[in-house]
Amino acid sequence: MKTIADIVLLGDPRLYEQCAPVLEAELPLVAGWVADLHAVMADIRATYHFGRGIAAPQIGVMKRLVYLHLDGQPLCCSIQSW
Repeated sequence: MKTIADIVLLGDPRLYEQCAPVLEAELPLVAGWVADLHAVMADIRATYHFGRGIAAPQIGVMKRLVYLHLDGQPLCCSIQSW
């Protein structure tokens, strides 16, 4: 499980790369990625008392996947194209 310590920091070249969409063959991996995104977002909120969303590349998963925490409800979405 990833934590706040796993966040890719600003300036890391990975954050400037275009990420790949989530492929159908990768669907079994999505639950693990979402669990990691949820854990890191919870860690951020517990540490800093703010935060609404995190993108998969911010934890080193180079996929078009976004996790949002809105009004106490988690939401995850995959962005298939730009």
